[in-house]
Amino acid sequence: MEQLHTLDIHHTDHLQELSVKLLKEKSFNSLRELKDNLEDLKNARNQLQASKNDLLQRVRNEEGPQMKRKEIVRQWLESAENKLAEVNQLIREAEQEIDKKLCLGCCCSNERLPVELKKLVNLKCFNLEKNDQLRIIPRQVISSLSSLQVLRMFRCGFSLQEEEDNILSATNMDINELQSLKSLKGSKSLNISHLAAMNYLLTLEIHQTEHLRVLNVNFMMDTSFTSLRDVNVGKCPNLRDLTWLIRAPNLAILRVSSCREMEEIISIGRLGEVRNAERDLFAKLEVLDLKSLHKLRSIYWKTLPFQLLKKIRVYDCPLLKKLPLSANSAKRIAIDSEDV
Repeated sequence: MEQLHTLDIHHTDHLQELSVKLLKEKSFNSLRELKDNLEDLKNARNQLQASKNDLLQRVRNEEGPQMKRKEIVRQWLESAENKLAEVNQLIREAEQEIDKKLCLGCCCSNERLPVELKKLVNLKCFNLEKNDQLRIIPRQVISSLSSLQVLRMFRCGFSLQEEEDNILSATNMDINELQSLKSLKGSKSLNISHLAAMNYLLTLEIHQTEHLRVLNVNFMMDTSFTSLRDVNVGKCPNLRDLTWLIRAPNLAILRVSSCREMEEIISIGRLGEVRNAERDLFAKLEVLDLKSLHKLRSIYWKTLPFQLLKKIRVYDCPLLKKLPLSANSAKRIAIDSEDV
């Protein structure tokens, strides 16, 4: 390869400039600019690929079977391979970003969520808040978003018409569709049985659900909410209890506040629905925080070991006169309360 003296590597510099520009445009700027920069990046990628192929052919023609490839050639080919892989990944992400912008643009003006949204497998946050005209979310759309972590649906619409293929209809208001959600906020009615299948659900927040009375769970299910660590319930004025927590064996933090109708955390009347009711009940609980529960009379009807419980905080719960603590556990747990 003695005749090979120079290498033209300007394409990699150009790719770097285009990559940086495309990354900036990916941050929800002009869709037209995003498309234009994506096209430029594809053209530069193709030029680099052609240069690489040309160089390889020239090298193969000039080097003999026993000749060692020059270090500068080896380094350039390796750099080109790495850059091509990086750019191909960026192109894939940009194409999905364009699809997302197009789909979400349709959502704001239509009553039906486009079924094409199911292709956005890398979508992590889906904000449907204040889409009052939205009436239909087809089944398999939300459940196909395998990377989804946050779904916001406050004032996103509701359908009183019974429709089998619509999770917003009156008879289908459950969260069977959600498989990767980490945080759930702002629903009017919840059937949470299928949360047990969500292997990455760490935190569940339920706030300002004015009409919610009962969290419906199929207590006959053998599965549990094993990943759930933190539950925060607040400003749910008609919610009566949280008996479903019996199925959350790894719960570490429980915060409940401003639920004026809540009388029990674990309802005695509903325990008959639960198989193996006391098994692992609050076994991993570390923090219990209860505030402004004016009708709360009981956490649980008898003492529990609370082996890991470190702190109990009770404020403005005037009817709660007794905590379900044994004499030994009461000595080691920090209790911050003005009522008990």
